[in-house]
Amino acid sequence: MIIDERSGILRKNALLVQQIEELIKESQKHKDQEEQLKERLKSVRALNKQLESKSQHSWQVLKRGEVYQELEQRCRQAEERVHELETSLSDFIEDFELLNTDLSVCAQKLAASEAEVETLKADSGRREELQKKVY
Repeated sequence: MIIDERSGILRKNALLVQQIEELIKESQKHKDQEEQLKERLKSVRALNKQLESKSQHSWQVLKRGEVYQELEQRCRQAEERVHELETSLSDFIEDFELLNTDLSVCAQKLAASEAEVETLKADSGRREELQKKVY
C-alpha cells in the first residue's frame, strides 16, 4: 500500500515537473514574443518619426496637395498600428504575468510533493527497520 502511495506520489511529482517544464518553455516563448513585439514596436515608432518629419517638410512645400494627403494617411495608419501593437503587448504582459503566477503555484506544489516523498521514504525506512527487528 505504501509502495502504491509512493508510486502515485512519484507519478504526480513527475507530472508536476513536466507541467513546470512546459510552463517554463511557454514562458520563454512568451518572453521571446515580447522581445519581438518590442523590436517591432520600436521599428514602427522609428518609422512613425520618419513619416512625421517627412510630413512636416511636405507641409511647408505642399500644404494642400495630394502628397500631403497621402502622408497624412500613412501617419494615421502607422499610429493605428502602434496602438494595435501596444494593446497586443499589454495583453501579452497580462498573459505572461498569469503564466508566471501559475508557474509559482506549480513550483510550490512540486516542493510540497517532494517533501511528502521524502517523508514517505523516511517512513518506509523506519518500517523496514521495524520489520527486520520483528523477524
